[in-house]
Amino acid sequence: MAGRKPLSIPDQVERLPGSPLAKERLRVILANLAGALSPSQACAELGNEESWYFELRHRALGRWSRRWSPSRPGGGPRRRPGWSRSESPSSKTKSNDWSWNCRRRNCARS
Repeated sequence: MAGRKPLSIPDQVERLPGSPLAKERLRVILANLAGALSPSQACAELGNEESWYFELRHRALGRWSRRWSPSRPGGGPRRRPGWSRSESPSSKTKSNDWSWNCRRRNCARS
């Protein structure tokens, strides 16, 4: 197989932005999920009780799941039937309406 050798979990985490504590927690959670660390080993590395570790892992996985879920299937915000862009409560001015229409139609201002 051509290409680079995949980075290890610690190498991948080290390249991410964040505090050292956040990176350490992420590294331990990912190693546990990958099967490289047991829950008791993960707790020993973080210096916490198992109940705390499981809560941390549950919250992290929940955040990741919500973050990667689409906000609404099919794209953008819901529109009310019969409303045009200029009638919607979110439109503030005619110029806002013009710029939105031009972006959609790729037109130039005359």
